[in-house]
Amino acid sequence: MYEIFNWITNVVASPLTEVAYSSNIALLSVMFLGFVGSVAPCQISANIGAMMYFSNRQVQRRLSWIEISMYLLGKISVFSILGAVFWLFGQSVSQDMIPFFVFARKMLGPLLIIMGLFFLGLLKLPGSFGFQLSSYLKNLSGRIGGKWGAFVLGASFSFGFCPTMVWLFFGLVMPLVFQSSYGFILPPIFAIGTAMPFLLFVGLSIVLGFDTAMIKKSRQWGKWMQRVVGVLFLLLGVADTITYW
Repeated sequence: MYEIFNWITNVVASPLTEVAYSSNIALLSVMFLGFVGSVAPCQISANIGAMMYFSNRQVQRRLSWIEISMYLLGKISVFSILGAVFWLFGQSVSQDMIPFFVFARKMLGPLLIIMGLFFLGLLKLPGSFGFQLSSYLKNLSGRIGGKWGAFVLGASFSFGFCPTMVWLFFGLVMPLVFQSSYGFILPPIFAIGTAMPFLLFVGLSIVLGFDTAMIKKSRQWGKWMQRVVGVLFLLLGVADTITYW
């Protein structure tokens, strides 16, 4: 039985876990972790909200690349500031934090299992904190409108942190920031990774020319995609846990 699980681990998990935590390819590592974060409970609701907002702009023929760019810039700004603050305070204690970082890496597998169960509807996860600030900024973005409203919207969705995002960003991404000579660029890359489902949706909406009917159908497709992602995360989590535990 061990040999069977070991074979599954080598075939399925090894390539992805190397991408997920290799300092030699830190950009891809952080992008992957950002994508994992994009389907965390606090971020998936943010991505869905962004999809609905910008799809409505698309239907109204008011969607512009400037607004999309400003939305991304809002997310990048928040994660860059958080990364810079953590880097400044963490430099003096980075060596003392190594045991924590090692433990954080080991927890990636169980984290993927928990998220897989969440997407399959078998587990409920706690909500996000920073909700009041996020809600305030979201309402403010609606009053501002336009490109700066999109910027505030991106920032507001980034403030909705949940335990999953805390673990991914501070426990897994920031160690790569300390290790890499170009670590300053990794928090922005993580921010872009958290927006990958949104960017994919925007790309498809532009290419396929989504109308209101297609947007409604896309919600139904989303339910099936959620189950597929749940199974995938569950398998990867089991394989990763076997590898690192």
